[in-house]
Amino acid sequence: MTVAAIIAAALGGGIVASVLESWFARLRAYETARLLVLADLAAIASLSKALTMPSSYPADVERIVYPTEGWRQNRAYLATRLQSNPGLFGRLSAIFTVIEAGKPYGPLRGPLPDEVGELRRELTRERLGVIGESVVYGPRRALRRYRKLRARRKADAAGRPLAASHEN
Repeated sequence: MTVAAIIAAALGGGIVASVLESWFARLRAYETARLLVLADLAAIASLSKALTMPSSYPADVERIVYPTEGWRQNRAYLATRLQSNPGLFGRLSAIFTVIEAGKPYGPLRGPLPDEVGELRRELTRERLGVIGESVVYGPRRALRRYRKLRARRKADAAGRPLAASHEN
């Protein structure tokens, strides 16, 4: 091998490494954003449900604030990643716009609680895939989740219930 070939191989390896690191960083950023927005949605649903209970009053409704910080900080990552599902991103934008602009006092009314629940389910299904999850969480967890998902799909196709599990 000549010196030029060695230098070319080293530069090529460095370029590949930097491209992969950039891809890994974007995957990690998306997964973090997804989890933070899911936490916002879960908190919104829990707070709204708690406010429907008679034991939560008298409450100082002026101080009730539905959390939207995860959405505000991470919507750019979600916009990039959810290009394949623009309807989900649009609905997320709409629900957070209503909550941020309307500053609702008390529990959410009308179709909003159902919409928050549906958005949580859909965003939960927006996974990275086996390769992406192995980058973010490690290969053992990703393969375990993939096997569970495959078993669940087989059970659904056969029409029989799958045993309860602690992890999705």
